[in-house]
Amino acid sequence: MLYSLLRDSLRFYLNHFIRFAQIVLPFTIPLGLFSLLYDKFLLTNPESALQVYFPMAVAFLFRPVYQLALLQSISQSLQHNYPTVGSLWQMGWSKWAPMFIVSLLYTAAVFSGMMMFVIPGLYLAIKFCFAEIFVAVEGCDPVEAMKRSWKATTGRLLPLTGGFILISLLLIVPSMQIANYVTTAGIPDFIGRFIPSVIFSLLGVFYTVFTYRVFDQARKA
Repeated sequence: MLYSLLRDSLRFYLNHFIRFAQIVLPFTIPLGLFSLLYDKFLLTNPESALQVYFPMAVAFLFRPVYQLALLQSISQSLQHNYPTVGSLWQMGWSKWAPMFIVSLLYTAAVFSGMMMFVIPGLYLAIKFCFAEIFVAVEGCDPVEAMKRSWKATTGRLLPLTGGFILISLLLIVPSMQIANYVTTAGIPDFIGRFIPSVIFSLLGVFYTVFTYRVFDQARKA
């Protein structure tokens, strides 16, 4: 089952790659540039957590917009509907608050689990991985979305875990190797940090596609 889920997800991802790029890159490119320029010109105290994590906080504020646009694009494509990218962004802005709250709840739950030990954090990450879909596609409020995700992932832990592990190995391990090479080779930040981060933001969409594929299967079961 995992093989077919990954195969279907990869086919869908490749078939809609250009559209995903049109949705994501207009956000991740400026955010990547902002992070790079902030670290170079505005970061005055590397030991200050507030300063260090400020670019991440800014990115977190914008993520709900393009994440909802992505989820709506996937949902609409499965129904052979293809809204304009602008209309998808508009949906993202209109539902920014619930998407932001559910992202915050998800992050807090996973972080709390990680603080107890790694395994509880990973378990919670999987149990709540449908929450954003329930907000973006089903129109649930954040708390209801978390509850429904917990229930909907029952019986799906193995394929979700296996899929996330395989995708992570394919994406994160090479990214870490590139980062290590960049650090040791002294490559300029623009090439060594900005370009890989933008590429990874687009490749990371595959996580969303796979999650939605499992969600769709669970919904039809």
